[in-house]
Amino acid sequence: MAVICETSPGNYQYRGERLSDGANLQLNGAVPAGGGYDVTNPADGARYEVRPDRLRILSNVGVDSDEPAVQFGTR
Repeated sequence: MAVICETSPGNYQYRGERLSDGANLQLNGAVPAGGGYDVTNPADGARYEVRPDRLRILSNVGVDSDEPAVQFGTR
C-alpha cells in the first residue's frame, strides 16, 4: 500500500506498507512527477514512483518492484 500525504502546503510525504509482512516506510520530500509523485530513500537511494496506475520501486540495479494500482484516489 502506498499513500502520498500533504504534510504542509507544497510538502509531501510517502507512506508505504508491505502487506505481506507489515514492514513500513515513511519518506519526506516526495515531489510531483509524471502525473504522480517520486521520492528517494536517502538510506539506500531507492526511488519510489507512485502513479495512478502503478507503484514502481527502482534501485541502482534496476526495477525492484512494479505493481499495478488496485485503487487510486485524490482528495
